[in-house]
Amino acid sequence: EDEESTFQTDAMKELQETKDLVARIRKALLDAGEFNTICQKAYRRGCDAGNITDNMEEVEELRVALNVICEDLDIEPITIEEASELFLPDLSFFEFCQLARTYFDSLVKSLDIDREVYL
Repeated sequence: EDEESTFQTDAMKELQETKDLVARIRKALLDAGEFNTICQKAYRRGCDAGNITDNMEEVEELRVALNVICEDLDIEPITIEEASELFLPDLSFFEFCQLARTYFDSLVKSLDIDREVYL
């Protein structure tokens, strides 16, 4: 097996893994009830209070919460830097759900090589 063939095989595997990732995220986003349930679990863990009536006050809370969703979707965790870019002070549960939906939707759009792009 030559080097070019190995490269092509690796590239095909990586492409399939990306397509599988896009499919997992898209499936979660399309099932609003399931995504809301995941968000509730994530928000509770992020707030560390088990209560969705509390607001998130720290970037670390957001990172923990988003990483619960990442774990459920079997994708790489979000870094503190990424969470810092997304963080809004005094983040309510509703705002968290919107933020999470927007974040994961943009992730799908950036990774989905099969989608139509209109310029």
